[in-house]
Amino acid sequence: MFKQVAVLAMACSALLVGCGSDSQTEQEEIISNLIEAGFPADDIRVADDAVYVGGDAHVTLAASREMLQVPRGARSSTARPTSSVRA
Repeated sequence: MFKQVAVLAMACSALLVGCGSDSQTEQEEIISNLIEAGFPADDIRVADDAVYVGGDAHVTLAASREMLQVPRGARSSTARPTSSVRA
């Protein structure tokens, strides 16, 4: 009997963990979008179920998706200078 209860409890907890929370999934997408948009991963923080970049800017899912949109007529990559500065 104990073995059946233990197996049932493990199965239920595995299902709950597998589902994940919507806020966690949303945070993962925001972080992924920010990294794809060019923000360094060490500049991104999660606090109180909200994602922050640069230490103070709260980023929503909609805002992170907007950062990935390329305006019409824009280049597919950013321009980079040809010269480099050496110290």
